[in-house]
Amino acid sequence: MTFGDIPFWESIGFHERLLAWIEYEAPDSDLIAVVATWIDRQTRQDPYRGVQRQTDIASNLWWGRIPGSVRKGTAVFCSYWIDEDLRQVRCDSISTLSC
Repeated sequence: MTFGDIPFWESIGFHERLLAWIEYEAPDSDLIAVVATWIDRQTRQDPYRGVQRQTDIASNLWWGRIPGSVRKGTAVFCSYWIDEDLRQVRCDSISTLSC
């Protein structure tokens, strides 16, 4: 959701985590594009869509598998904190995991 050209949510740390994931995992360019596009859409429109809340801790930590990221038995997952008062989405991690 946006108001004019101003995003409703402030995205924090996603670029840094994306670069760290790329450096560590060395994914192909198609997978990088899938993850980067998802990050942009997820953090600008609706950070609750397609993810689930980590309910076993008292927090606002959300996580989920990035659609279109499944490759040879693995997928890319992202976790992030949502601060509703500040309208911020702060990336915790981007990781390739077995699925």
